Amino acid sequence: MKSKTLFINILYDTWKKQIGTFILSLVLLFLALPVKSLMVITEHSPLLTTADKVKEFRYGVFPGLFQAGSPFGSSCFIMTLLIAVLMGMVAGWTGFAYLQDKKTVDLYHSIPVKRKELYLIKVLICGIDFLGPVLINSAIVLVIASIRGLMTVSLAGNLASMSIGCFVFCLVFYSIAAVSMLLTGKVRYGVLGTLMFQSAPAIMCFLINGLYSVYFETFVAEEETGFFLLGTILSPWMGVASYISMEKNLTEVLLCALFSAGLALIAGWFLYKKRPLETAGQAVVFGIPATVVKIFLAVENGLLLG
Repeated sequence: MKSKTLFINILYDTWKKQIGTFILSLVLLFLALPVKSLMVITEHSPLLTTADKVKEFRYGVFPGLFQAGSPFGSSCFIMTLLIAVLMGMVAGWTGFAYLQDKKTVDLYHSIPVKRKELYLIKVLICGIDFLGPVLINSAIVLVIASIRGLMTVSLAGNLASMSIGCFVFCLVFYSIAAVSMLLTGKVRYGVLGTLMFQSAPAIMCFLINGLYSVYFETFVAEEETGFFLLGTILSPWMGVASYISMEKNLTEVLLCALFSAGLALIAGWFLYKKRPLETAGQAVVFGIPATVVKIFLAVENGLLLG
Protein backbone atom coordinates (compact mmCIF):
# COMPACT_ATOMS: atom_id res chain seq x y z
CA MET A 1 0.00 0.00 0.00
CA LYS A 2 2.83 2.38 0.90
CA SER A 3 4.64 1.66 -2.39
CA LYS A 4 1.44 2.36 -4.37
CA THR A 5 0.95 5.66 -2.52
CA LEU A 6 4.59 6.59 -3.15
CA PHE A 7 4.21 5.75 -6.84
CA ILE A 8 1.12 7.99 -7.15
CA ASN A 9 2.82 10.83 -5.26
CA ILE A 10 5.91 10.67 -7.49
CA LEU A 11 3.68 10.54 -10.57
CA TYR A 12 1.80 13.64 -9.43
CA ASP A 13 4.94 15.55 -8.41
CA THR A 14 6.70 14.72 -11.67
CA TRP A 15 3.66 15.73 -13.70
CA LYS A 16 3.50 19.08 -11.85
CA LYS A 17 7.13 19.76 -12.73
CA GLN A 18 6.37 19.08 -16.41
CA ILE A 19 2.94 20.77 -16.45
CA GLY A 20 4.17 23.14 -19.15
CA THR A 21 3.93 20.27 -21.65
CA PHE A 22 0.30 19.65 -20.63
CA ILE A 23 -0.57 23.36 -20.98
CA LEU A 24 1.13 23.59 -24.38
CA SER A 25 -0.78 20.54 -25.60
CA LEU A 26 -4.05 21.96 -24.23
CA VAL A 27 -3.58 25.31 -25.98
CA LEU A 28 -2.51 23.84 -29.33
CA LEU A 29 -5.38 21.35 -29.38
CA PHE A 30 -7.81 24.08 -28.38
CA LEU A 31 -6.79 25.97 -31.52
CA ALA A 32 -6.90 22.82 -33.67
CA LEU A 33 -10.29 21.52 -32.50
CA PRO A 34 -12.81 23.97 -30.94
CA VAL A 35 -11.43 27.15 -32.56
CA LYS A 36 -11.02 25.57 -36.00
CA SER A 37 -14.49 24.00 -35.72
CA LEU A 38 -16.09 27.36 -34.97
CA MET A 39 -14.22 28.93 -37.88
CA VAL A 40 -15.56 26.29 -40.27
CA ILE A 41 -19.10 26.66 -38.90
CA THR A 42 -18.96 30.46 -39.24
CA GLU A 43 -17.56 30.19 -42.76
CA HIS A 44 -20.28 27.79 -43.96
CA SER A 45 -23.26 29.34 -42.13
CA PRO A 46 -24.15 31.84 -44.92
CA LEU A 47 -24.08 28.99 -47.46
CA LEU A 48 -26.56 26.76 -45.60
CA THR A 49 -29.64 28.08 -47.39
CA THR A 50 -31.39 24.79 -48.18
CA ALA A 51 -32.23 21.64 -46.27
CA ASP A 52 -29.93 19.57 -48.51
CA LYS A 53 -26.96 21.82 -47.81
CA VAL A 54 -27.63 21.73 -44.07
CA LYS A 55 -27.83 17.94 -44.19
CA GLU A 56 -24.59 17.69 -46.19
CA PHE A 57 -22.78 19.95 -43.71
CA ARG A 58 -24.17 18.15 -40.67
CA TYR A 59 -23.47 14.59 -41.84
CA GLY A 60 -20.54 15.15 -44.21
CA VAL A 61 -18.51 18.34 -43.98
CA PHE A 62 -18.43 18.84 -40.21
CA PRO A 63 -17.75 15.23 -39.13
CA GLY A 64 -15.22 15.02 -41.98
CA LEU A 65 -13.04 17.60 -40.24
CA PHE A 66 -12.06 14.88 -37.76
CA GLN A 67 -11.72 11.96 -40.19
CA ALA A 68 -8.64 10.80 -42.11
CA GLY A 69 -8.93 11.24 -45.86
CA SER A 70 -12.35 12.91 -45.77
CA PRO A 71 -13.47 14.19 -49.20
CA PHE A 72 -14.70 17.34 -47.45
CA GLY A 73 -11.30 18.09 -45.92
CA SER A 74 -9.63 16.81 -42.76
CA SER A 75 -8.08 20.00 -41.41
CA CYS A 76 -8.81 19.35 -37.72
CA PHE A 77 -7.60 15.75 -38.03
CA ILE A 78 -4.32 16.73 -39.71
CA MET A 79 -3.64 19.50 -37.20
CA THR A 80 -4.32 17.14 -34.28
CA LEU A 81 -2.05 14.45 -35.73
CA LEU A 82 0.83 16.90 -36.21
CA ILE A 83 0.33 18.20 -32.67
CA ALA A 84 0.43 14.61 -31.42
CA VAL A 85 3.77 14.12 -33.20
CA LEU A 86 5.15 17.35 -31.73
CA MET A 87 3.93 16.65 -28.20
CA GLY A 88 5.29 13.10 -28.32
CA MET A 89 8.77 14.40 -29.08
CA VAL A 90 8.54 17.24 -26.54
CA ALA A 91 7.35 14.82 -23.82
CA GLY A 92 10.26 12.48 -24.61
CA TRP A 93 12.82 15.28 -24.49
CA THR A 94 11.52 16.94 -21.33
CA GLY A 95 10.76 13.66 -19.57
CA PHE A 96 14.32 12.35 -19.80
CA ALA A 97 16.25 15.64 -19.89
CA TYR A 98 17.08 15.17 -16.20
CA LEU A 99 19.44 12.34 -17.20
CA GLN A 100 21.74 14.94 -18.75
CA ASP A 101 22.34 16.69 -15.40
CA LYS A 102 24.44 14.88 -12.77
CA LYS A 103 22.81 16.52 -9.73
CA THR A 104 19.26 15.78 -10.94
CA VAL A 105 20.16 12.18 -11.79
CA ASP A 106 21.49 11.58 -8.28
CA LEU A 107 18.37 13.15 -6.76
CA TYR A 108 15.95 11.06 -8.85
CA HIS A 109 17.73 7.78 -8.26
CA SER A 110 17.98 8.37 -4.52
CA ILE A 111 14.18 7.98 -4.35
CA PRO A 112 13.22 4.51 -2.99
CA VAL A 113 11.51 3.51 -6.24
CA LYS A 114 12.72 1.01 -8.83
CA ARG A 115 13.90 2.28 -12.18
CA LYS A 116 11.18 0.42 -14.05
CA GLU A 117 8.58 2.31 -11.99
CA LEU A 118 10.24 5.64 -12.76
CA TYR A 119 10.21 4.71 -16.45
CA LEU A 120 6.53 3.78 -16.25
CA ILE A 121 5.81 7.15 -14.62
CA LYS A 122 7.41 8.95 -17.56
CA VAL A 123 5.31 6.96 -20.07
CA LEU A 124 2.10 7.61 -18.12
CA ILE A 125 2.83 11.34 -18.04
CA CYS A 126 3.13 11.31 -21.83
CA GLY A 127 -0.34 9.74 -22.03
CA ILE A 128 -1.77 12.29 -19.60
CA ASP A 129 -0.18 15.23 -21.45
CA PHE A 130 -1.82 14.26 -24.74
CA LEU A 131 -4.96 12.28 -23.95
CA GLY A 132 -6.10 14.74 -21.26
CA PRO A 133 -6.09 17.81 -23.55
CA VAL A 134 -7.48 15.92 -26.56
CA LEU A 135 -10.41 14.56 -24.53
CA ILE A 136 -11.12 17.99 -23.01
CA ASN A 137 -11.12 19.70 -26.40
CA SER A 138 -13.14 16.90 -28.03
CA ALA A 139 -15.77 17.40 -25.33
CA ILE A 140 -15.83 21.14 -26.14
CA VAL A 141 -16.35 20.31 -29.83
CA LEU A 142 -19.29 18.05 -28.93
CA VAL A 143 -20.80 20.84 -26.81
CA ILE A 144 -20.43 23.28 -29.73
CA ALA A 145 -21.99 20.74 -32.09
CA SER A 146 -24.95 20.22 -29.72
CA ILE A 147 -25.55 23.96 -29.42
CA ARG A 148 -25.40 24.44 -33.19
CA GLY A 149 -27.56 21.40 -33.92
CA LEU A 150 -24.71 19.48 -35.56
CA MET A 151 -24.40 16.60 -33.12
CA THR A 152 -24.32 13.19 -34.84
CA VAL A 153 -23.12 9.69 -34.07
CA SER A 154 -20.54 9.90 -36.87
CA LEU A 155 -19.08 13.07 -35.33
CA ALA A 156 -18.59 11.38 -31.95
CA GLY A 157 -17.15 8.29 -33.65
CA ASN A 158 -14.72 10.32 -35.74
CA LEU A 159 -13.52 12.22 -32.67
CA ALA A 160 -12.96 8.97 -30.77
CA SER A 161 -11.08 7.24 -33.61
CA MET A 162 -9.02 10.38 -34.24
CA SER A 163 -8.03 10.56 -30.57
CA ILE A 164 -6.95 6.90 -30.50
CA GLY A 165 -5.03 7.06 -33.77
CA CYS A 166 -3.25 10.29 -32.89
CA PHE A 167 -2.32 8.94 -29.46
CA VAL A 168 -0.71 5.89 -31.09
CA PHE A 169 1.53 8.15 -33.15
CA CYS A 170 2.19 10.37 -30.13
CA LEU A 171 3.42 7.24 -28.34
CA VAL A 172 5.59 6.27 -31.31
CA PHE A 173 7.38 9.61 -31.47
CA TYR A 174 7.64 9.74 -27.67
CA SER A 175 9.29 6.32 -27.48
CA ILE A 176 11.82 7.20 -30.19
CA ALA A 177 12.66 10.50 -28.46
CA ALA A 178 13.03 8.64 -25.15
CA VAL A 179 15.43 6.07 -26.65
CA SER A 180 17.48 8.86 -28.20
CA MET A 181 17.70 10.72 -24.87
CA LEU A 182 18.71 7.50 -23.09
CA LEU A 183 21.48 6.84 -25.60
CA THR A 184 22.99 10.30 -25.24
CA GLY A 185 24.26 12.46 -22.39
CA LYS A 186 23.38 15.90 -23.73
CA VAL A 187 20.00 17.31 -24.70
CA ARG A 188 21.12 18.65 -28.09
CA TYR A 189 22.50 15.24 -29.05
CA GLY A 190 19.26 13.64 -27.89
CA VAL A 191 17.24 15.96 -30.14
CA LEU A 192 19.51 15.30 -33.14
CA GLY A 193 19.38 11.57 -32.45
CA THR A 194 15.58 11.68 -32.41
CA LEU A 195 15.46 13.31 -35.83
CA MET A 196 17.97 10.78 -37.19
CA PHE A 197 16.10 7.73 -35.86
CA GLN A 198 12.85 9.06 -37.36
CA SER A 199 14.08 9.96 -40.82
CA ALA A 200 17.07 7.75 -41.65
CA PRO A 201 15.19 4.39 -41.92
CA ALA A 202 12.59 5.90 -44.26
CA ILE A 203 15.33 7.37 -46.46
CA MET A 204 17.07 3.99 -46.63
CA CYS A 205 13.81 2.20 -47.54
CA PHE A 206 13.10 4.70 -50.32
CA LEU A 207 16.65 4.40 -51.65
CA ILE A 208 16.60 0.59 -51.62
CA ASN A 209 13.14 0.59 -53.18
CA GLY A 210 14.44 2.96 -55.87
CA LEU A 211 17.37 0.67 -56.65
CA TYR A 212 15.06 -2.34 -56.97
CA SER A 213 12.66 -0.37 -59.16
CA VAL A 214 15.53 0.27 -61.57
CA TYR A 215 17.06 -3.21 -61.61
CA PHE A 216 14.28 -5.55 -60.41
CA GLU A 217 11.01 -3.86 -61.39
CA THR A 218 8.94 -7.06 -61.31
CA PHE A 219 10.20 -7.93 -57.84
CA VAL A 220 9.26 -4.49 -56.52
CA ALA A 221 5.77 -4.76 -57.94
CA GLU A 222 5.26 -7.96 -56.01
CA GLU A 223 6.96 -6.85 -52.77
CA GLU A 224 5.83 -3.22 -52.54
CA THR A 225 3.70 -3.94 -49.47
CA GLY A 226 6.71 -5.43 -47.69
CA PHE A 227 8.73 -2.27 -48.25
CA PHE A 228 5.83 -0.18 -46.99
CA LEU A 229 5.38 -2.23 -43.81
CA LEU A 230 9.11 -2.21 -43.10
CA GLY A 231 9.32 1.53 -43.63
CA THR A 232 6.28 2.19 -41.44
CA ILE A 233 7.75 0.15 -38.59
CA LEU A 234 11.23 1.68 -38.85
CA SER A 235 10.20 5.27 -39.57
CA PRO A 236 6.95 6.74 -38.18
CA TRP A 237 6.85 9.52 -40.78
CA MET A 238 5.86 7.00 -43.46
CA GLY A 239 3.00 5.92 -41.21
CA VAL A 240 1.94 9.53 -40.62
CA ALA A 241 1.90 10.21 -44.38
CA SER A 242 -0.14 7.07 -45.07
CA TYR A 243 -2.53 7.82 -42.20
CA ILE A 244 -3.24 11.30 -43.55
CA SER A 245 -3.60 10.27 -47.21
CA MET A 246 -5.37 6.94 -46.54
CA GLU A 247 -3.36 5.36 -49.37
CA LYS A 248 -2.91 2.20 -47.28
CA ASN A 249 -5.13 0.21 -44.95
CA LEU A 250 -5.48 2.28 -41.78
CA THR A 251 -5.57 -0.80 -39.56
CA GLU A 252 -2.21 -1.93 -40.98
CA VAL A 253 -0.76 1.55 -40.49
CA LEU A 254 -1.87 1.75 -36.85
CA LEU A 255 -0.74 -1.80 -36.08
CA CYS A 256 2.70 -1.08 -37.57
CA ALA A 257 2.90 2.15 -35.56
CA LEU A 258 1.83 0.35 -32.38
CA PHE A 259 4.39 -2.40 -32.99
CA SER A 260 7.09 0.23 -33.54
CA ALA A 261 6.10 2.03 -30.32
CA GLY A 262 6.18 -1.26 -28.40
CA LEU A 263 9.68 -2.11 -29.64
CA ALA A 264 10.99 1.36 -28.83
CA LEU A 265 9.38 1.37 -25.36
CA ILE A 266 10.91 -2.02 -24.54
CA ALA A 267 14.28 -0.80 -25.80
CA GLY A 268 13.90 2.35 -23.71
CA TRP A 269 13.04 0.33 -20.60
CA PHE A 270 16.14 -1.84 -21.10
CA LEU A 271 18.39 1.20 -21.66
CA TYR A 272 16.92 2.98 -18.64
CA LYS A 273 17.76 -0.01 -16.44
CA LYS A 274 21.31 -0.33 -17.77
CA ARG A 275 22.23 3.35 -18.13
CA PRO A 276 25.18 4.23 -15.82
CA LEU A 277 24.51 7.25 -13.58
CA GLU A 278 27.93 8.80 -14.18
CA THR A 279 27.39 9.20 -17.96
CA ALA A 280 25.47 12.49 -17.68
CA GLY A 281 27.12 15.07 -19.92
CA GLN A 282 28.71 12.57 -22.29
CA ALA A 283 27.89 12.73 -25.99
CA VAL A 284 27.07 9.00 -26.26
CA VAL A 285 26.35 6.82 -23.23
CA PHE A 286 26.75 3.29 -24.65
CA GLY A 287 29.66 2.27 -26.85
CA ILE A 288 28.00 -0.44 -28.97
CA PRO A 289 24.98 1.66 -30.05
CA ALA A 290 27.38 4.44 -31.05
CA THR A 291 29.19 2.01 -33.40
CA VAL A 292 25.86 0.82 -34.83
CA VAL A 293 24.78 4.41 -35.49
CA LYS A 294 28.07 5.15 -37.27
CA ILE A 295 27.66 2.09 -39.51
CA PHE A 296 24.01 2.96 -40.14
CA LEU A 297 24.89 6.51 -41.21
CA ALA A 298 27.74 5.26 -43.40
CA VAL A 299 25.44 2.83 -45.24
CA GLU A 300 22.75 5.50 -45.65
CA ASN A 301 25.22 8.06 -47.00
CA GLY A 302 26.68 5.43 -49.32
CA LEU A 303 23.26 4.64 -50.78
CA LEU A 304 22.35 8.32 -51.03
CA LEU A 305 25.59 9.51 -52.64
CA GLY A 306 26.26 6.37 -54.64
